[in-house]
Amino acid sequence: MSSSRLWEGWKPPEELDRALPRPVRLTAGGIALCVASVLLTAGGGALGVGSASEDFRRDAEVAAAARRALAEGQETEAVVTGLRKFPWALFKSYFVGYEFTVNGRRYDAQASIGRLHWNSLAPGSPIAIRYLPSDPANNYPRADPPRPASTWPTDLFYGGTAAALGALPLLTVLRRRRLLAHGQASAAVVTGWTMAAAGRRPRFRGYYEYPLPDGGARAGTYDAGGDQPVSGSAICILYDPENPRRSAPYPLSLVKLANG
Repeated sequence: MSSSRLWEGWKPPEELDRALPRPVRLTAGGIALCVASVLLTAGGGALGVGSASEDFRRDAEVAAAARRALAEGQETEAVVTGLRKFPWALFKSYFVGYEFTVNGRRYDAQASIGRLHWNSLAPGSPIAIRYLPSDPANNYPRADPPRPASTWPTDLFYGGTAAALGALPLLTVLRRRRLLAHGQASAAVVTGWTMAAAGRRPRFRGYYEYPLPDGGARAGTYDAGGDQPVSGSAICILYDPENPRRSAPYPLSLVKLANG
């Protein structure tokens, strides 16, 4: 490494020169991030389970209504009043609007139907439907009886995804805690920087390189905040001896030494 002289005779900060594991506690920022992570994880899981439960209940109601209409329903002929489709959805949806009369009263309805049935219809064409005599508003096209939507797997997927994303900050805190407790202190040389965010309060991202005991070297990046890194300068970093790719400049923002 061309900048090896920067760390010849280098010594880590005194508070890091102690027996491992070092005693560690969370900073205020670390505590806040853990609390937010737990809330997001719990909220995502609860939302997914709650939505899935609601879908189960709705599916059961649709299935019960379909069984009742099949057992007690009567058939009549309705007139198509409109046709719609939603081609931008993952699975195309086709809808038909229709009207019919029972005991002198007109009823307007809309239902989801299959593509082939939808293609065979046109405004003004007849369509056979079934309805409950006790409640004609409960009706459906005879060729397309209502089916449960069965969207609960999607609800569980999105809820699980939200819970997993909510757990990521907690995982970051745990990794930083391990790094401070068991990490190897080393000097690193700043190799460059980029502007992460421009504006009145710019933020910078620094790049650094540090040596390994086997003679190799590893690179890392860090959020330098509003301080522009100086290329070629030395900084103190901690890296995981079991996984040298994991490193971070010292001090860490989420955790700190319990007695330091």
